[in-house]
Amino acid sequence: MLGVQTMKASDFLKVVTDNLALLSEKVAPPGVDSCSSCGIPLQETVTGNRPYGPDQHVCSDCYFDELGREIEQHPISSRGITH
Repeated sequence: MLGVQTMKASDFLKVVTDNLALLSEKVAPPGVDSCSSCGIPLQETVTGNRPYGPDQHVCSDCYFDELGREIEQHPISSRGITH
């Protein structure tokens, strides 16, 4: 097959171990994006991975922090009720 690379199981396990070591140090392994705001490596199930502008992604914590700041600056209010 064209374009398919094979890897020995021992090489695969080494790459996995190396990547886990990088992630534990909060360093993105090759091919893993980092949060544009805080720099943490993005893992969809652990940190979230939200698009935030062209070629930018942020973790869920940074996304909701920014959303909270925006809501504080521009509160959502019911008709006729102001604060």
